[in-house]
Amino acid sequence: MRLAVSTPDIAEQHLQLPEVIFSDHENDASANRGTLEQGFAWGKYSLMLLDLNNDGHEDLMAWTGFDGSYGDPSYTYFLYDADAKAFVENTAIQALVEMHSLSRVVDGQFEFWYRSGPCERGEKSIRFEGNVPRVIKSSDENSCTNADQG
Repeated sequence: MRLAVSTPDIAEQHLQLPEVIFSDHENDASANRGTLEQGFAWGKYSLMLLDLNNDGHEDLMAWTGFDGSYGDPSYTYFLYDADAKAFVENTAIQALVEMHSLSRVVDGQFEFWYRSGPCERGEKSIRFEGNVPRVIKSSDENSCTNADQG
């Protein structure tokens, strides 16, 4: 899919994506501009413009798959590059959050979670240092481990 994007920082840029998913649910919307502090409590968005790395420029997230936990949405992330005056895909964050679901983004901090079966679950917090995503907190637990021991 070819997506043409214009923002205050970008006159026009054409991005090539495998697909962009548009939900048919009533509470979901095609696009959102601004914060994701409330997460997706009021619906999912296909395209989101927000400052992901706290550099003062809008970045772009596109819903491009269902690779989150239990088939939740997964995203392609594009960070604004001030030198190129263009969005540049950031594949590093996608590698860090494989099979995780995005809960929200607050002040440049991403909150992800996963669940696998009845026992395994975990959370991961990620923040960008420049354009490099870093895991700043991670926890995994298995509630079935030692469940039979008392």
